[in-house]
Amino acid sequence: GGRVTVVGADPATSVYHGGDGSPFLVEAAGHYRHPDTAADVWPLSYDPAVVDRIEAIPDRESVLTTRRLAAEEGILVGGSSGLAVAAALRTARGLGADATVVAILPDSGRAYLSKYHSTDWLRRTGFLDDDRPDLLAERIPDRAVVTVTPDTTLRAATELAAEVGDVQPVLPVVLAGRSPRFPTAGSEILGALDVPPLRAGLVPGDPDAAITVPPGAPVTVGTGETVAEALARTAGADVLHVLRDGRLAGVLTRASLTARPLQRS
Repeated sequence: GGRVTVVGADPATSVYHGGDGSPFLVEAAGHYRHPDTAADVWPLSYDPAVVDRIEAIPDRESVLTTRRLAAEEGILVGGSSGLAVAAALRTARGLGADATVVAILPDSGRAYLSKYHSTDWLRRTGFLDDDRPDLLAERIPDRAVVTVTPDTTLRAATELAAEVGDVQPVLPVVLAGRSPRFPTAGSEILGALDVPPLRAGLVPGDPDAAITVPPGAPVTVGTGETVAEALARTAGADVLHVLRDGRLAGVLTRASLTARPLQRS
């Protein structure tokens, strides 16, 4: 037979293939790294010399492949198996009809019935945007969210607030040290600065000192939720951080969602 090529399947942000180490939602795969990690120790079970190349798979591709395996093949597996099959499908597309591709599916889906196999979870994390009316996906601007980090100075935050104007109600405060190639993971949103008082120069403090991160955990919703679902689930929250594929895709206020219906063309 011919030579065997070993292809690794890795979440898009995993450090194994050069990602920024930010969180991914495919469990038991890849390698997460916090920006403040002093010594990044890789597990001894992974030998990079064995792998010929790596397919970097976004979470959405892994999660939806996991769903397809259950719906189309009757195979109930978890996200790391979906990751492996997604990489196998990519590999197979570049091969001839006589090639053989073997994928190892390392987990069961029984532990993930309320996660990858839950429509509610998929909608709340922004992995499933279906054809239901008035989804949050239709309400967020088609532009990247402007963010700051705990290292941002008050002066710089004020300048950013002036730039975003009325498009963004807050500047999310996110963990520093991540690559701009990837939107911020939902778990790394630390807080939010209100834009109007920043624009008006009403936030006290030394302009050249780092901002103060407001207390309180940010509230997240998913692009797959309807406006009514999101409002009901987050009663009392004024600012909603909208996630697509588990990552920050937009910021909306409760007031904006309740004040205007979606204008359809």
